[in-house]
Amino acid sequence: MGDRWHILHQLFEAVKKTITGVIPLKWKPSQKEQRPSKDASDDIIVRKSDVARLQNEEKRWARIQEVQSLHKQGDSVTAIHKKVQISRSTVYADLRQKERPNHKRGSPYQKYHPLVHSLVRENQSNRQIEARCRSEGYSGSLSTLNAIIAEVRRQVRTDAPKSYSFRQKIINILWDFKKGHRMERLLQLHPCLLETFSEVIEIEELVHSFRNLFNEKNIPALDNWMREYQNSEFPYIISFINGLNQDLQAVRLSVQEDWSNGVTEGHVNRLKTFKRLMYGRASFPVLKNRVLYHF
Repeated sequence: MGDRWHILHQLFEAVKKTITGVIPLKWKPSQKEQRPSKDASDDIIVRKSDVARLQNEEKRWARIQEVQSLHKQGDSVTAIHKKVQISRSTVYADLRQKERPNHKRGSPYQKYHPLVHSLVRENQSNRQIEARCRSEGYSGSLSTLNAIIAEVRRQVRTDAPKSYSFRQKIINILWDFKKGHRMERLLQLHPCLLETFSEVIEIEELVHSFRNLFNEKNIPALDNWMREYQNSEFPYIISFINGLNQDLQAVRLSVQEDWSNGVTEGHVNRLKTFKRLMYGRASFPVLKNRVLYHF
């Protein structure tokens, strides 16, 4: 009779090697497969000066909308001037405003942004970028150039696709039969995971059907399972089936019977543990007495 633990362990090793061959170590989905985010601007780090500028823009835009709303309701410029507590010239300026205000000043070094962007893509250091920009005619301060480089680096990190490492998580989900809902849990890792790696679905089906054999104790189902996956596209699964065929009668008995030689394997493991603990320190009679005492 075969040991069920060893049979399932061999299947686990075959599944682990198969997943390693199917799923890359770091998977970078394409742009259409990227996990949807609430707002791409949430990942951009903004400097304190930019935060203050954006707050002032929001505050001014809210005032402009209030002034224009009061004017549409029929209020005069003098009435708006008294209600909002701003000068008449500011009221006229707000009424002429058609777009959200932008307080960001233009930079004379804006022309160096494409060069800096290309150098950042090439993983150049700040010193290398500075030397290249100086050779191209940049005459500004180092702090200004560092601010440009930092902004470009943030943009590059935001645009780069995120990589995922799913191998071990997929193996754990496929082998976990207590929690259930394996497909839903796989989709929680990434919505496009099963669509991109459809082999995971077939692996989940073969693992689930094989483990159910021990619960159903169905010998014909074992033969059907072996015939079905004997010619599969997964070489490690085929190797596992070939191993079952070498001692098929013992495998059938392990599926059919409630008995198992797991108890015998446990005693052998315990005996080996005692032997290693006492190696070089005790004779055979002492080892025998200790084994019999713990038995």
